[in-house]
Amino acid sequence: TVSTLLKVESKVFVTAKTGYVKQIILRYFTASPLKEISAVIEPDAGTHFILKINTSLSDTEIKWVAKEKGILINCLSEYCFANKDKYKHMLLINYSALDEDTVRKAVKCLEEIFL
Repeated sequence: TVSTLLKVESKVFVTAKTGYVKQIILRYFTASPLKEISAVIEPDAGTHFILKINTSLSDTEIKWVAKEKGILINCLSEYCFANKDKYKHMLLINYSALDEDTVRKAVKCLEEIFL
């Protein structure tokens, strides 16, 4: 049916768009000086990945400074009841609704925070 076809085409479009955005994000991160102090973990986890940052800032400080720059960041440690130290400095990056300009600005803000 037409509605099924639209759903399928929409899903293919979303998948293609997220794949494109993921490529852009990874390109920006690999070209950024952030690559010296960070690692992308689980890059194939759908519409998000984890960015592990080597920093002296606490997760609370990371969130506060990022919020001051207009970026909403969630840290993996927020979702843990035990072993929070194991998951500190791991940022959850959701890129499902981002465009290239937003990615560029976000990477620049992260550089300002951590470098």
